[in-house]
Amino acid sequence: MKHVACVLFALTLLPALGCGDDAPAAPGAIDVKWTLGPVATCGSLHLTRIEARAYRGTTLENTVSADCPANGSSGTLTIDELTPAKYKVVVEGFDATDKGTWLIESTSLTVSSGKTAESPQLRLEEKPAALIVDWTLPGGKCATSNIDRVEVTLFDSQGKELAGRTQTVDCDATFPDPEDGETTAGALFEDLEPIEGMVVLGYGLSTSGTKVARGQVSGINLGAGDKVTKIVALDTCDQVDCEGQ
Repeated sequence: MKHVACVLFALTLLPALGCGDDAPAAPGAIDVKWTLGPVATCGSLHLTRIEARAYRGTTLENTVSADCPANGSSGTLTIDELTPAKYKVVVEGFDATDKGTWLIESTSLTVSSGKTAESPQLRLEEKPAALIVDWTLPGGKCATSNIDRVEVTLFDSQGKELAGRTQTVDCDATFPDPEDGETTAGALFEDLEPIEGMVVLGYGLSTSGTKVARGQVSGINLGAGDKVTKIVALDTCDQVDCEGQ
């Protein structure tokens, strides 16, 4: 009977002995260290709030934010309650209108069960701007306007062409908006430096490449993190007039 009792007692221990293998992993955290550099402060950059976000793949897992004092230039934000995995961290600075104007992304960071990972010091950079250029046509539609493609070029306020900022696209071109994936008409210019007084010049091109329409928008101001849409009204012109304007 003693032998049977010992066997039964040992059997009762088996579930307990196996529990460790199935125990859920404890959440971890990331200490996110950020800086604005050696000179800039939250006040000089007009920032009022700093936010840190942890992404697993493209999924946002957790967010933390804190006020950015006028004389502040660096700090640490802790993102907790993270499932053990690899993460990308994004740190963004916001102004008083809650518009994100400064940004930095980390390389991959690994969070282990029950432990706190530490990011390298992440220096925020001014967010680029984006410009969407769409157009209206003299004949209402591409075919009735004899326009096959549209050429769009960006200039500064002094009339100097911005390097690498010319696009020639189909007259009825569309693109997926980077923020929400929605199909948007026109041409998208990304990664633009903040600028004042920018000029957009557009030409409608026939199937042979001849300029048959022209339009211009002036005085465009782009701030950090802005995404602005401008409509260029293309009006019919002959080749001499198009080139001479």
